[in-house]
Amino acid sequence: SNLRIIDLCILRLKKNKLVKKIFLCTTKKKEDDKFKNICKFYNIELFRGSTNNVAKRVIDCAKQNNIKTIVRITADCPIIDSKIIDKCINLHFKKKTDYTSNVLSLSFPDGLDVEVFKLETLIEAQNLSRTKLNKEHVTNFIRKSKKFKKYNYNNEKNYSNRRWTLDNLKDY
Repeated sequence: SNLRIIDLCILRLKKNKLVKKIFLCTTKKKEDDKFKNICKFYNIELFRGSTNNVAKRVIDCAKQNNIKTIVRITADCPIIDSKIIDKCINLHFKKKTDYTSNVLSLSFPDGLDVEVFKLETLIEAQNLSRTKLNKEHVTNFIRKSKKFKKYNYNNEKNYSNRRWTLDNLKDY
């Protein structure tokens, strides 16, 4: 059958060396029922939670599965690079940060976004700022706040002007 965007994303995530479990986090809406079969097929976990509060969905998934460190990849990044993910995870533990990513200052193509953060950091950020923006844009407050210890992984060459993401039909 034809490869869908989600298939490509999952296949690339599965090349990862350091991630123990992959969760597809979605809503409880009927239209998201299709993810049951996708998760079964790829042998990854399905978590269904809050529709409008994406941060709560991520927190609930982590809490219920005893996850202390979250690696967040969005499904509009189908050509995500597992080596960049592993690099960010290694840096996160080496630098002992609350939040490690390659999006604090941009040098990778848009669409190779990786975020690694402590569950407790996300909970604290959500408690400090309960705005609609921070519920939807999960790590927005962490990225902007001076409160947390952060580290950015930079590419040797700046390719941040490239778009490898799927935000709209034109990208596709």
